[in-house]
Amino acid sequence: MTTVPLLADASSAPPGLVAGALAAYVVLAVGYVLLGRGLARRLGVPDRGVEGFAYATALGTGTASLALFAAAALGATRGLAPGLSTSCGVACLCALAGFCVARGRRGAAAGLPAAPDAEGRRWLAPPLVLAAFQVLSACAPETGWDALAYHLPAAFRLWADGAGPTVGLLDGEGRLGADLLVAPALASWRGAPPGGPALLHALASLALAAALSAEVRRRVGPRAASAVATLWLAAPVVADLAGTASIDLWVGLYGFVALASAARAVRGEGGHAALAAGLCAGFAANAKLTGLAFVVATALVLLVGLGRRAGARPTALACGVAALVAAPWALRALLTTGSPVFPALAGSFGSGWADPAVVRATTTTVLEQTGLARGPWLPLTGTLHGALDGAFAFELPVWLLALAPAALTRRRRREASGLLAGGLLAWAAWGLVVPYVRFGYAVFAWAAVAAAVGASRLATAWPRLRPAVAVLGVALVALAIRDADRAAGRVAAVASWAVGGALPVGHDFAADGRVHVAAWDAAEDAPGRALVVGAPAGLAGPRGTSSDEVRNGLALEADLGDPARLAALLRGVGASVVVHRLDPLRSASPVEHGLRALVAGRPVREGPSPLAPPRRHDWFWVEVPRGP
Repeated sequence: MTTVPLLADASSAPPGLVAGALAAYVVLAVGYVLLGRGLARRLGVPDRGVEGFAYATALGTGTASLALFAAAALGATRGLAPGLSTSCGVACLCALAGFCVARGRRGAAAGLPAAPDAEGRRWLAPPLVLAAFQVLSACAPETGWDALAYHLPAAFRLWADGAGPTVGLLDGEGRLGADLLVAPALASWRGAPPGGPALLHALASLALAAALSAEVRRRVGPRAASAVATLWLAAPVVADLAGTASIDLWVGLYGFVALASAARAVRGEGGHAALAAGLCAGFAANAKLTGLAFVVATALVLLVGLGRRAGARPTALACGVAALVAAPWALRALLTTGSPVFPALAGSFGSGWADPAVVRATTTTVLEQTGLARGPWLPLTGTLHGALDGAFAFELPVWLLALAPAALTRRRRREASGLLAGGLLAWAAWGLVVPYVRFGYAVFAWAAVAAAVGASRLATAWPRLRPAVAVLGVALVALAIRDADRAAGRVAAVASWAVGGALPVGHDFAADGRVHVAAWDAAEDAPGRALVVGAPAGLAGPRGTSSDEVRNGLALEADLGDPARLAALLRGVGASVVVHRLDPLRSASPVEHGLRALVAGRPVREGPSPLAPPRRHDWFWVEVPRGP
């Protein structure tokens, strides 16, 4: 297979650099989980075994994120270079804090799950195999579009510059709670993708699968738990996102554990489950604005499950804790944009440095990206399209829709009624915003729990169906193993990169694009901070800016044909270079028109220059002269 250097010189990515980059994220993951284990022990929720891993990951990462945000807001991270040494320091502080918290009196808890017996451990093998594939595939250099367009640049800028405005990066004004987790290890990059940040997002995927498995095991048994966890990890919509530094799996983990903790409080299993539910709901809101729905969903689980009188106090506790946890990011949004729920209500409260027209256009673009008609039926139509429409890549496994309704065939207990109410509210909130399956991991993970319960009830009610259910399970697991070849291909690519510093041409971890290797080359060769056209801004490093108004927040791309607007955008973001596919001085898009007018009659430098063949010259950079 033909390969090209990831850097201008393949030898500039020695194995030691690769290993150091990956080790930094591994160390962070261990520190976060140790912190979470101490918190889980103090709160009286599971802190050992499969379920304990899920709780420890959710509580540890959410708490560490708040601490990192506080450090960035106070300016403590400025001048502190991300990397292995910084990650070790952060991880040690997390582990020490977890140890100190765990030494306190453990929250009184009943019903903590016992360690898996021999049969339970035996059935853990299939999901563990897929988990290993996900971890290995996440070690590769980051090439996901969303990660390079805004997730990683936003995390880097918050760490390097503090919690102030992120001018030229509109996404940086949103909730960055999950993005910030990678910041201590995210060394600056330029012209080459950063390696390893997806490891922490694979951690979220594994923790969500662990939480899902624990809930199925509690209700059905270890065999069903193993099958459902295997199917979940093998689903392309999960496996693909686990290999890139996107934050949707974190929102799913926090939302799922919030509802699971609320259900734990309803069952009366002791400890401070309502407090844990509020913490995780707040963490979901910190990871993404739409995560606020889990605050309401958690309250609904408690109120419906416990009743209005008995549930009033734990509901107030959970909501109060969630509000306190979410307050720092709301305050930051208020100070930088004027709206505590930016970009929502930007028309009423303001948009700060961002152009109001651009914010309105961006909001419309995001909400209408599915192409489905908006209305009260959007959650239902979004679900059906996700399962049955090839244009939506059949992201939603059909077995969820087929089996989950069977879980409603019996009289529901209070816990089930509360989960149904909270789950339906979270599902409606998901569908009314942007009904892509990847934005609703928590909802569909609970649907997987319901599907396992439904299959069990069908087999119990109609014994003749047991062979059919067993055959269906075997067939679904076989399909999951077949789909594992996608992960195997990623692992092979990781090995190619780690050994030779190269990546197969056309290799991509994102679901909707391909790697433009020459763009990395052009960005590496460019002499200054760049405005990137038609590609993720991260191609030009963590301070690159996109010409897309959805990303830059300052100018509509259609208006950049005006040289004055283009010059104003370049000045506003401190860019002196435009990186574009094809020669921008001889192309026809609005940006090229504006660039051609801006440099007309003036000497310019452009590239790429002939460095380190083989090179493909379909990406170019143009340095825009300063002054009149």
